[in-house]
Amino acid sequence: MKQLLIKIKKYSELVCESCGGHDFREQEDYLECENCHSIYKKNSLQKRTIYRQSVIRWSGLVGVFLLMSLLGFFFIFYSTKGTQASKVSYSDVGPGKPYKTVKEKEASDRLSAEIEADAKWGLEHLDLTGVWTTYYFNSIQVTTAQFSDKANSPTTYTNGMLFSELVKKVGKPKSEEDYGNGRNQADFFYHGTDKKGGKWTIAVFIVYDVKSGMITGKDVMG
Repeated sequence: MKQLLIKIKKYSELVCESCGGHDFREQEDYLECENCHSIYKKNSLQKRTIYRQSVIRWSGLVGVFLLMSLLGFFFIFYSTKGTQASKVSYSDVGPGKPYKTVKEKEASDRLSAEIEADAKWGLEHLDLTGVWTTYYFNSIQVTTAQFSDKANSPTTYTNGMLFSELVKKVGKPKSEEDYGNGRNQADFFYHGTDKKGGKWTIAVFIVYDVKSGMITGKDVMG
């Protein structure tokens, strides 16, 4: 009699909330998505557990019966679950949407709120670094990109603060890396202890165009 073979494999991985990428680069207490360059605190991303098929052998009609029963159970379970979830409406939840379930959407919203809170805290406490201030960070003028209609024409930048001017003000970054499209990302990391003995970390990320030297992006995390 014929046997039915099904393989199931369980594994876990980190997934970028912005682009769904799986490859991350470690930077101090942060993770940077290598695909879209989104920044996350290391403890803000949790690995997702994914199940694939494992080896199960069923023989003949018994195997077919068990398989049909299993499929029927999942159909009823997910139909009921879908009815309950439909009470909460999200325009980006469902087949072909960014999120498959309401729980996945809510988890993403919580993570986004945590990242936003960390960024807000870092911005408001930049003076702890001794070289940055909230006012100075906000005063950094990000360049305006100029795109040409001609094919293969390089992007040009105007009206941006020069990265060299920033370095004169706050000092050299701890590290630099290629950000793509002729740009570099400069990473500034600061650590300390507050008056209550609590440890803090603040990171500032500055992206600039190598050719013009103008700043094209800025981020802060706390």
